[in-house]
Amino acid sequence: MKTGTITVHAPNNNGSFLQACVDDRIDGLLGQLNLNDRTVSKNDNCAEIIQRPIDYCMVNQILDGIREKGIDYLKRALFE
Repeated sequence: MKTGTITVHAPNNNGSFLQACVDDRIDGLLGQLNLNDRTVSKNDNCAEIIQRPIDYCMVNQILDGIREKGIDYLKRALFE
C-alpha cells in the first residue's frame, strides 16, 4: 500500500493559509446554520458562549435542506 502527502510550496508557509481555509469553512457552516454567535477567538469568554442556547430543531431543519440539495446534486451529476 502506498501512502503520500501533499506539500504546499509557498514562501513562508507555516500552515496559516490552510488554517484560513478551515476557518472560512467553519464560518460558512456556522453562517448557514444561523450560529454565527458561536464563533470563538482567543479573547472570547468561552464559558459564556457555550451557555448560549441553540435551537436544534432549526439547525436540524437547515441541515436536512443542505443534505437534500447535496443528494439532488449528486443524483443529477450521476444520472443526467
